[in-house]
Amino acid sequence: MLFQFVTSLHIFICAVLIILVLVQQGQGADAGVSLGGGGGNTFFGASGADSFITRFTTFIAFGFMLTSVYLSLNSKPSSPTAGRLFKNAPTAVSVSKEVTVPKETT
Repeated sequence: MLFQFVTSLHIFICAVLIILVLVQQGQGADAGVSLGGGGGNTFFGASGADSFITRFTTFIAFGFMLTSVYLSLNSKPSSPTAGRLFKNAPTAVSVSKEVTVPKETT
């Protein structure tokens, strides 16, 4: 039950994080292009959208990392051989023929 909830939360956080990254302005971008014009920066207050969106993105990214760690630690393999790519590979290689290296001549 908790695993399904965290998975749903993780998918929601992923969508929000993608939207937040796309909404943010680049360093050379015109002011407010992502929010619909120059007056769009005052929507988030006098300090502008940068500090609010940056802080919120940091918070969401932290949540993404936490849910990722939880899901990776609590996931179960789908089959007993999952993740065993080299299960039947030999552990050591033996050389049956001896190779001689010619001596250097100077």
